[in-house]
Amino acid sequence: MEQKEYSLTELMALLDLSHRATFQKNYLTPALEAGVVERTLPDKPKSPKQQYKLKIES
Repeated sequence: MEQKEYSLTELMALLDLSHRATFQKNYLTPALEAGVVERTLPDKPKSPKQQYKLKIES
């Protein structure tokens, strides 16, 4: 994963996964909770324009 923003479908394609619910439960939610990935629109988690990016530690 590069330092850019990805949609949910782009992330799934990177991992060669096709089942959205399984991807969210097993990969995306744990990554968000661990602070590895962050939402670009944190106030709107279900927005169709939501994207995700690696969290940069300062």
